[in-house]
Amino acid sequence: MTAPEDRLYDVVISGASIAGCAAAVLLARRGVRVALLERRSDPAAYKVLCTHYLQPCAYPVLDRLGLVPALEKAGAVHNEARWYTRWGWIEPKAAPGEPRLPYAYNVRRSTLDPLIRAHAADTPGVDLLLGHNVTGLLREGGRVAGVKVNGPDGEREIRARLVIGADGKDSAVAKLAELPTRTHENQRFSYFAHFRNLPLKDGITHSWFLVPGAGRGVRDAERRRRHDRRRHPRQEAAACLP
Repeated sequence: MTAPEDRLYDVVISGASIAGCAAAVLLARRGVRVALLERRSDPAAYKVLCTHYLQPCAYPVLDRLGLVPALEKAGAVHNEARWYTRWGWIEPKAAPGEPRLPYAYNVRRSTLDPLIRAHAADTPGVDLLLGHNVTGLLREGGRVAGVKVNGPDGEREIRARLVIGADGKDSAVAKLAELPTRTHENQRFSYFAHFRNLPLKDGITHSWFLVPGAGRGVRDAERRRRHDRRRHPRQEAAACLP
């Protein structure tokens, strides 16, 4: 939905990815008028670097958002896993007669991001404004009162009672607000690779906790197999695999 120039909002959210769209949906359901801004113009834009793995603790949120039926229809894979440690394999299973263990989904961001963005855009009270890049903050009476944006029609101001920065770790909103940050070096790195037809037992996620590092094989949403590795050094980790 495209907002009229004179529309007043309760909340402006910068960033129409997972966090921004989820916030927009939940706020709008409570009667809040939301301007959801996305700097990219393509409604199918998505984050590329990601594990594509939603933890089981996310399922209640997905259900609350109403995304579960759409994820199932899109072919998202229920994520079960087995874990290798120095003491052997750990395979979580429900006790006999008990409900299955909690799960969420393996789903590619090329599927998830457009899906949740479309869901937010269809929510009454949410105006999704694509191609709108936040360039400044409006301030009145010592507080933030909206944003300045550069959009398809040039520069404009969007006023709101609250501004939310859901624009990632290099948040422009946080920088414009001059919020303090803390940076910690963790002396680690990650690398990812995609494989087809990787033989994963039972077709479920496998994780290897090694010293040092870890490895993970994940089945993705297109029913293919995918292998993600996080290892250091590579050769030593490979030699430890059972």
